[in-house]
Amino acid sequence: IYTYGITENECGRVYVTGYVPDNLGDMGIWKYHNGVLELAVTDHNAAGGNSTDAGFAIAITSEQGIVAAGFSVGPEGFPYMQAWKYRDICDPCYPEPTSTATPTITLTPEITFTFTPTATITEEVISTPCFVLDESFGVSGISAYAGGGLTRGNRVIEDARGNIMVVGYTKGVQPYNETDMAIWKYTSNGMIDTSFGIGGIVTHDAAAGISGYDYGRGIAFDTEGRILVTGSGYSGYYMHTADMVVWRYDEGGAIDTGFGTGGVIVERNTAGGGEGYDSQKSH
Repeated sequence: IYTYGITENECGRVYVTGYVPDNLGDMGIWKYHNGVLELAVTDHNAAGGNSTDAGFAIAITSEQGIVAAGFSVGPEGFPYMQAWKYRDICDPCYPEPTSTATPTITLTPEITFTFTPTATITEEVISTPCFVLDESFGVSGISAYAGGGLTRGNRVIEDARGNIMVVGYTKGVQPYNETDMAIWKYTSNGMIDTSFGIGGIVTHDAAAGISGYDYGRGIAFDTEGRILVTGSGYSGYYMHTADMVVWRYDEGGAIDTGFGTGGVIVERNTAGGGEGYDSQKSH
């Protein structure tokens, strides 16, 4: 089992995501309480390629949804950026039903029984799985982006309006498997927000000066709601010469040219070891 993302909800439950090398690789989410495994779920073939699925990031939304991001191989054999949203209906943090209506049972037009439920539903009496895909998100709880090549979500975060932001990379305009840093924005129901960037996605290439391998690995918001992304950019021969990069965008996905140089900060050779590999991640 390989794990990559971790988060904790308000009730102290820890959620971890990664993948299990079964069926060529299944995306997995594990839930722990006080160091004890409570629940686990796996998903396979989300994008239809019957190959590897993997989770690399996980977050708890403001309404206690569990969003994982990573990739799933599509039918063309390329990874799609993939987002899954689950509900953990057994968790004490899961919202209570908001309906106050009193249910009724009508046996005949003349006889009506009215009752008010008083029993508390506990994990022991729930017959359905505790982890369920949120059917209101994307298509049956899953949202995908096919980039036509190497495409993956590395971090996921919720903004102040309940939208879901994923950062990672997607295939660039160059041949082979060269990649661009990518940010995707989804509404709270898992639909791509076409008002963001171009069709809901922002990409950036050649941050460190050479077109090639640009990766987004971390994402956060500053106090004014602007989007900060960390990662790395290609600056030399193949992938072994990369610089640390920080990008800043406004809420609509336009790069903030007042930040760094043209919206980008690049750090090279910070440790003094020569023109090697500088990178940055957030957790």
